[in-house]
Amino acid sequence: MIEMWHQVLSLFSTYGLWIATASLIMFIGSIASIPLLVVRIPVDYFTPEGHQRQYQRHQRHLLLHLLLVWSKNLCG
Repeated sequence: MIEMWHQVLSLFSTYGLWIATASLIMFIGSIASIPLLVVRIPVDYFTPEGHQRQYQRHQRHLLLHLLLVWSKNLCG
C-alpha cells in the first residue's frame, strides 16, 4: 500500500508541473474566450421571437437535430 503511494507521488512529481501549467493555460484561455462568445450571441436570443427562430431552424432538419442531441447526451 505504501509502495503504491510512493509510485503515485513520484508520478505527480514528474508530471505535476506539466499538468498544472496546462490547467492554468486552459483556465486563462477559457476566461479570455468568454467575451468573444458573448459578442456572438444574437441580439434577440433571449426574446420569444429569437427562441422561435432558433426552433424553426432546427425544424428544417429534424432528424439531424435529434441525432445530434441524442449523440451529445450520450457523450455527456
